[in-house]
Amino acid sequence: MSILAAEIAVETATETEMLSVENVSLYYGAAQALRGVSLQAPVGEVSAVMGRNGTGKTSLMRAITGRAPISSGRILLGSSDL
Repeated sequence: MSILAAEIAVETATETEMLSVENVSLYYGAAQALRGVSLQAPVGEVSAVMGRNGTGKTSLMRAITGRAPISSGRILLGSSDL
């Protein structure tokens, strides 16, 4: 994607559109992988999830994409509940 295309995409998106993770917890059986995770990734900004091995980065991505069911909290894309 060119810089111009990226700028156009950002300009056409509404300001309310963003990824929002609110107080998400996730378990694999009895093992808790995520506890109370919250973050926002606003449109037009670069966001990153970083951490050491075993801190829940992959579990968070699985929760966001729906590959792992969350036990509490919510995940929003814009105003749509994922």
